[in-house]
Amino acid sequence: MQSKNNDSFVSPTLKNAWKELQQLAPKGILNSKQMTRRQRERLSTAGYLDPIMRGWYRLKTPSETNPTTDFIMEFLPVYLEERLGARWCLSAESSLIIATDPHHNPGRLVVMAEIGSTTVHTFENGLRLTIYQDTQQLPTRMETTIGFRIMPLDTVLGRMTNTQWTRQRHLVDQVLPTVAHWEPIIWQWLSEERYQSVTRLGVRLAELGLKTESDLVQQCLQEEGLNLPTVKTTKSQILDFKDLTTIWDIWSQKLVNNQSHILNPDNSLIKSLSAIEHCLAKDAQHHLSLSGFTIPREAIIQWLAGPERAADAHGWPTLDPDERLTPPDQTDTLPGDIDPQAMVSMQGYLEALRMVKRSIVRLMEGKDLERVLRQDMRGWRLALMSPSAEAGLITRRQVLRYRTTESPETEIRATMDTWVELVANCPDESQRGILAFMAILHIKPWDQGNQRMAFLLLNALNAAIGLPWTILNQDQIHDFQKAITQSLSFGNPVLMARLLDTHKIS
Repeated sequence: MQSKNNDSFVSPTLKNAWKELQQLAPKGILNSKQMTRRQRERLSTAGYLDPIMRGWYRLKTPSETNPTTDFIMEFLPVYLEERLGARWCLSAESSLIIATDPHHNPGRLVVMAEIGSTTVHTFENGLRLTIYQDTQQLPTRMETTIGFRIMPLDTVLGRMTNTQWTRQRHLVDQVLPTVAHWEPIIWQWLSEERYQSVTRLGVRLAELGLKTESDLVQQCLQEEGLNLPTVKTTKSQILDFKDLTTIWDIWSQKLVNNQSHILNPDNSLIKSLSAIEHCLAKDAQHHLSLSGFTIPREAIIQWLAGPERAADAHGWPTLDPDERLTPPDQTDTLPGDIDPQAMVSMQGYLEALRMVKRSIVRLMEGKDLERVLRQDMRGWRLALMSPSAEAGLITRRQVLRYRTTESPETEIRATMDTWVELVANCPDESQRGILAFMAILHIKPWDQGNQRMAFLLLNALNAAIGLPWTILNQDQIHDFQKAITQSLSFGNPVLMARLLDTHKIS
């Protein structure tokens, strides 16, 4: 029997009302003034209207499944234009966020306007909108991005407070190298007596090694009888692996501002762990492919189904007999047909996966995260790399000891201690896995196996709180490398978060 929401069951009057409102509001956004009370009640009852906020609705078909929260960024410019007219603009910090990353939930938007009283509203997706009246500071020049009136970037950088500048430094650093002509901007700021903004700009340009630009700031300040503080120039603070805490903070803030791209925990841990058990063969094949090893699925299943490996971690869900892996027929590809280096890498990864399952159970039992990381990671690493050492493909020294190229081993060891503390003290469990994952790729503590260890850590930390298992393969290598560059070179983890979210197994 068809649903009563099907168009064939909708009265002609109701269908006509929907079509009339659709023509009236082509973007699908309506306020209560645009329809009669009877229209509103009948369309709401029939599932044609979704409430966005008081007095505002989204026109839709009853079969639509997209939540209203995904529509907020399209709704807000329409709402602001209707309520405030043309004389409104996002604040300096909000303008910077929208200008540099316009298609994601910013977490918070602040709007300044010539008219209206102060309003604060939090939407269902967590976005917090604040509107306040300011007749003096509204900029004379504005730009438009995805419907929002924003300040030009030269105005943004001059108006941000020191706290906002520090909080959004990863975005500021993206903007600074793109400005072609600083001199008129600097003189404009000086004419507005924004001396602190000019000094802050000069210091940051010097820190980033942009000497020509910082010298220009110094020259302009000297003509005003001022001097720029002496700073040490570096290529980039973000690229210095000693500065793990700084890039961790940058990633954390960026992820908070883009909550819609963070994985959401599964409500059932048992269901989640059972799903993981089903995908371990696929996990091994695909993640090893990222390291350049091609391994047939049959060989992985044969290894996993071996009787000597039948016992799993105590507390891990046991699959029904009909769901368990069975060894392939002898006519299928056998381990002897695989490249020896790929074979030992497969054995190491699968044994490490078994140890990771035990660690996940320990975490679910309430064991201290920092202790589990310090105790169990050594076992994961030993299981992962020992087969390669025994085969003579790497030295035994490379199994557990940290690399010594580029930086002393003691320095990397200290950074890894910082890493453990950052992971253990991360207040948001849903962020912990991806932050730990990117930090390992940032540090690269071992000569080989960094990516495999990073994926083991990502999935262990996520699985322990019910998040789905994540699997990438060779087909995603281009997107993966691009996401690494965005995360490590530009401090932007959003692409990586979206990539991992897209390839989760639930």
